[in-house]
Amino acid sequence: MKKIYNISFLWTMVLLVFLALFSCQREEQEIIDETDEEDTITANSVLTNLLVQNAAAENGQDNSIDGNSCTSIVYPITVIVNGTEVTLTSENDFPIVGNILNQSSTNTDTVEIIFPITLQFSDYSTITVSNQSELLNIIDDCADFPQDLLCLDFVYPITFFVYDANLEETTDVSITSDIELYQFLSNLDEDLVLSISFPLEIVLQDGGAQTVNSNTELTSLLQSCVDNLPVPSEIVQTISTGVWYVNYYFDDFEDTETYQEYQFSFATDSTAHAYIGNSFIIGSWEYSISPTPECELNFGSDDPLNEFNEDWNVLQVNDQVISLQDESSDDSIDSLVFGREPSEGNNATLNEFIQNLTTDIWFVTLFEEDGDDETSNYNGYEFTFETDNSALADNGVNQIQGSWTVVPQGDDFIVEFDFDSSGSGNPLGDLDDYWLVLNSSMEIIEFAEAGSGSPDTFLTLEREPNNSTPDPQELRNILETGTWYVDTFLDAGENETAVFYGFNFTFNSNGTVTAIGTSETVNGIWSVSVLGDILVFELDMDSPINDADDDDYETLSFSATEVTFVIRDSSNNIEDTLIFKQN
Repeated sequence: MKKIYNISFLWTMVLLVFLALFSCQREEQEIIDETDEEDTITANSVLTNLLVQNAAAENGQDNSIDGNSCTSIVYPITVIVNGTEVTLTSENDFPIVGNILNQSSTNTDTVEIIFPITLQFSDYSTITVSNQSELLNIIDDCADFPQDLLCLDFVYPITFFVYDANLEETTDVSITSDIELYQFLSNLDEDLVLSISFPLEIVLQDGGAQTVNSNTELTSLLQSCVDNLPVPSEIVQTISTGVWYVNYYFDDFEDTETYQEYQFSFATDSTAHAYIGNSFIIGSWEYSISPTPECELNFGSDDPLNEFNEDWNVLQVNDQVISLQDESSDDSIDSLVFGREPSEGNNATLNEFIQNLTTDIWFVTLFEEDGDDETSNYNGYEFTFETDNSALADNGVNQIQGSWTVVPQGDDFIVEFDFDSSGSGNPLGDLDDYWLVLNSSMEIIEFAEAGSGSPDTFLTLEREPNNSTPDPQELRNILETGTWYVDTFLDAGENETAVFYGFNFTFNSNGTVTAIGTSETVNGIWSVSVLGDILVFELDMDSPINDADDDDYETLSFSATEVTFVIRDSSNNIEDTLIFKQN
């Protein structure tokens, strides 16, 4: 006869057998409930990741020697400090290096590592480094390194109860060190469920002790460590990643070549290294915003790196360039640019350009923007550029101060002009731009507006002013083509353009002009003549649109579709403006 078993009775028996098998392994918690997130963790749990980060090897305490935050030194290591051989057995010996460096005030302070050395990564793997070139490669590859959680330590051992869902087995694992904890949790199978044997004893950074009794408490404690980490800004992270080279250094004259053999690294703990040959110089750096971005460098008192000891204004930082600028005590502007590749040393050509620019007087003989020749705006201006990076534009009435800087860009040079552009009629604001040097000699310098694509603005400086007499017939031919309307009329700064609304102008070759409006036609006369090197426009119209007539206008600029006339006051400032545009 077939027996019929009660299902609930069978499951009860299975559970009793399971409890009996594993009761000897745990006293307080006989089974692991893999669905209880309060008591268990898995390979992907938040607490697991926090524990791994806390157990990772500490790599930031020896940056002054290994120059990066991705590795730590496996001691002992031997270094030669200013010629003195020193064996370091731990970071506690670092003051020995500092004392030797501080003994000399005249020699260039250098530290040389005796290779090979062994470095350890955060995951406790090690690498043997045979020379400084290999060390620099490691520094260059150091990015997105995990930050050490230094706010607490565990009192080992720690016991984990491990349940394998596939084998339906529970085992105990005893962890006795950070490295064991890191390797155990980093290689944890996704099918395993863990339970920590609480309570745990924790030693805090200030030396105090704390007892932790649950996953929730431990997660909160570790997360607070993460939240209080000094997270570097994006700019600090960029500067402290990889190896940099001096692509440009300017102090009165370009002097990049002096630093061609140096390689630089900047660690997040504010240590800086300048590598040359088999040695390096230890320095410091600090980025701040106060209120503008600044980067303070210090490489000691010895040549040539002491030239970098400034509080630099940060002009640009990205993955490929760090551009710095400093105004010296003599008001000159120094420039320092770091890049990812060594400089090819084009200082001879650049210094020749600087020599040309800062010698004698220059005149603007071409300023063309979007096809419009606006050179006449600069008639009468004399330009001088000094080696202290100051500039002066003098038109005989006003002396307008400015500045200039030059930096290399690949094989080219980029010049920035910055003039005071305030005041009516001051055209110098159009020069305030970045200019690519196309050609440079002692007699002529040609520029194009720097930027992507084909340039549409050009500037030429020459030793003699542009004495070519303007051709009035060229302007006459333009005005005699098609019909025109007044786009702008400013009378002593007051906008009176509305007077001309609805009128279309036809300039006839016989000197007459007709303005046809919606309800009336107004006649008048016009002329273009030359006064010195200025094209003069005269207009005489009947009422009601005679507001702009009976005056001699200077032609500020003209093209096939737009003509701008101005009247200047006794100080050469623009007083009235009349702009015609073609329909």
